[in-house]
Amino acid sequence: MLATASPSSSPCPAALASASQSSPAVVDALLVSADLASTAHLLALFGVGALLLRGAGCTVNDLWDREIDKKVTRTASRPLARGAVSPAEAAAFLAAQLAAGAAVLSQLNPASVVVGVAALPLVALYPLAKRVTDWPQVRSRRGKRRQREGERVFEEQESKRARLNDDEKTFFSLFSLY
Repeated sequence: MLATASPSSSPCPAALASASQSSPAVVDALLVSADLASTAHLLALFGVGALLLRGAGCTVNDLWDREIDKKVTRTASRPLARGAVSPAEAAAFLAAQLAAGAAVLSQLNPASVVVGVAALPLVALYPLAKRVTDWPQVRSRRGKRRQREGERVFEEQESKRARLNDDEKTFFSLFSLY
C-alpha cells in the first residue's frame, strides 16, 4: 500500500522522467502519492530561476564583451555595444536579476541553496572561458555543419548586399552632375 507523500517529499520531475522509462506503473503510483501543487510550485521556481540565471549570464557576457561586440556585425546591435544602455545601467540590471534569483533560491531547501550558490562562479566565468578555450563552443558535427551553413548563407547575403550597393552607386552616378 502506498503512503501519501508530504509536500516536502513530492517527486521531482527528473525522478518522474526516469521512472517513466522503466515502468509507467511507477509513475502512476508516484503521481497518486505526490502533492501536485507542490510539484508545480517547484517547477515554477526552477523555471523562473533558470530564466533569471540565464539572463544574468547574458548580461555578464554583454558587459565583458561590449568593446568586442561593437566590432562584430552579429553583435553590434546589442544595447551595450550600441550605447543604448550604459555599463552602470547594465550592472544595476544584473544586480536586479541576481536579487530576484536569490529570492527564488531562498524558497528552496538548504541543499538546493548550496548548489545554486556554487553555480554562480560558473555563470560568471563562462563568458570568459571563450577567451582561453574553445570548450564552451564545442558542438556536435551536426551543429558545426549547421554553423558552417549559416556562415555560408550570411556571406552570400553580405555579398548580395555589396553588389546591390555597387549597383545603386552605378545607377545614381549616371544622374550625378559633374
